[in-house]
Amino acid sequence: MIKSVIIPLDGSDLAVDALPLGKMIAQTHNADVHLVCVIANDAEASAEDKTRAYLEDIASDGEGNCRIHVRIGNAADEIVDAADEIDDGIIVMTTHGRTGIGRWLYGSVAEKVVHGAETPVLLIRSGTGLAGTDKINRIMVPLDGSAYSEGALRYGKSLASAFGGELLVVRVTETASLYTTMGYEAYGPTAGEPMADVVETMIRDNRKYIEKLVTELRDEGYTVEGSVLEGFAGEQIVQFEKTEKPDLVVMATHGRSGFDRLVFGSVAERVLKTGTTPVLMVRPSGVIEE
Repeated sequence: MIKSVIIPLDGSDLAVDALPLGKMIAQTHNADVHLVCVIANDAEASAEDKTRAYLEDIASDGEGNCRIHVRIGNAADEIVDAADEIDDGIIVMTTHGRTGIGRWLYGSVAEKVVHGAETPVLLIRSGTGLAGTDKINRIMVPLDGSAYSEGALRYGKSLASAFGGELLVVRVTETASLYTTMGYEAYGPTAGEPMADVVETMIRDNRKYIEKLVTELRDEGYTVEGSVLEGFAGEQIVQFEKTEKPDLVVMATHGRSGFDRLVFGSVAERVLKTGTTPVLMVRPSGVIEE
């Protein structure tokens, strides 16, 4: 499923943090590694040769089939275009680059790549690149019952198969949504119906969903555990991540209400901002961002 791993680099030590995990995924999938570096249109004449030499030096470590790409233009646009030209790939990159800690995901190259790429994007907080890890043992996959969110599960399954890892499938019962109308009209209490009964129905339905999914995955040969949480989805997912300490989170950029819940301003935004585990963001098939 993953035949190519695209690793954008910009010459900084922070960007290089993506290399260990990216190469590890490539090795387990027998995939090619594509090192991509973008230089500005107004760069000096020698920049291209220097950049090529920089990438060739990194590629010369002899680990797997490594290809280099030097592109000229806007960094985010060129990374997205490069990924579009490479079949069956994922992008593995850090959330910080040249400008370091002062430049978080928002307004950065990483944000623009997540928004613009149809290719899944694995984001690593700089300084936590799993350099000392030789496998991915536990993979957390948050789901909300929608086809959108389940688009990420196939990548979780692929990685679990490659590493012999365990899947942690999680669904949050968003009881806070009972006080809003965003996407949960089906659970709105009728006149005189106790709120506790509505909550109980939501939890019961979510447990049935997770239990069915766990059974199916185990029948397919996966090691899997299922959990149903209650509360605000972003907060509960981050807390579960901190408690269970998965090696990777795999989640979709869109959820239950589709176009209304994009990666930024959504559950995924909170996971990216406040969690510490690398996150593989998967755009569901057919979803186009404005």
